[in-house]
Amino acid sequence: MGWLAKQATENPVAFMALLGKLLPSDLQVSGANGAPIMSISAQAVATPEEIRRLLREERESGESLA
Repeated sequence: MGWLAKQATENPVAFMALLGKLLPSDLQVSGANGAPIMSISAQAVATPEEIRRLLREERESGESLA
């Protein structure tokens, strides 16, 4: 566990005070040309057989998928 994550768990009051000093007090964010920001998320789910196949192909080709 990283130091910051540990502090957030063990000393939440001190961690939040530190976070308050690091983050800007006024944050305005917009998309291109002032448009609202759009968020698109996707989740890919592979079956165990698909994962085994991909790992086998990676091993055979010598290329890394990561």
